[in-house]
Amino acid sequence: MRFIFLLSVFILLSTQVFAGAGSDLRKGNKAYDNEKYGEAFDYYNKAVEAGEGEKGIYNSAAALYKLQDYDGAIKAYESLEQGGQFKQDAYYNAANAYYNQGNSEEALKSLRQALMLKRDDKEALHNLQFILQQQQNQNNQQNKNDNQGDNKQQQDKQDKSDQQDKNGNNKQNEDKQQQEEKQDKSSQQDRKLGQNEAENILKMSKEHKPQMPDNAFNADGFIDKDW
Repeated sequence: MRFIFLLSVFILLSTQVFAGAGSDLRKGNKAYDNEKYGEAFDYYNKAVEAGEGEKGIYNSAAALYKLQDYDGAIKAYESLEQGGQFKQDAYYNAANAYYNQGNSEEALKSLRQALMLKRDDKEALHNLQFILQQQQNQNNQQNKNDNQGDNKQQQDKQDKSDQQDKNGNNKQNEDKQQQEEKQDKSSQQDRKLGQNEAENILKMSKEHKPQMPDNAFNADGFIDKDW
């Protein structure tokens, strides 16, 4: 069985007729074509028991894959990777099973093995490039998300710093304003005190005005001192 991600599915199933095992293979293939994969798997197992080892195992792995039993399919393919006519195809299809499990790293390993056995395998090369490109896109997206996260942290930190500076400036402005108000109040009190003192002195001078003789004043009303 051959698969290409996002492309058509290729199925390599033998239709050669054999007595006994061949009959089970035919029945299995018919069930497989009708998408009765469980039934097909049973026929393929019978073919294996009847002596059609590699062919029956390879086809049973294809049926397990269709049943989304990827673990079972991988085990079947691994038994074929040891050698035989299906070795290269087994690596290729095992890669697909790994990929559908979400195990891209194992899928890449199997695809590299498939390409080592058949370097002109365009399907294996396509899948290899597909997974590598997918990983690159994921890495780029992750880096983008990380950068956005870092930028947000930096922005939050800057906003917090700006807010602290703003609060600090507001505090300084408030302190300055309070200080100025205090000074204004003090000045007003000083002015008030000076005015009160002047009024008191003027009042005292009126109340305690000295009695001077008339000749103590000159023509202008100025007091002449007695030398």
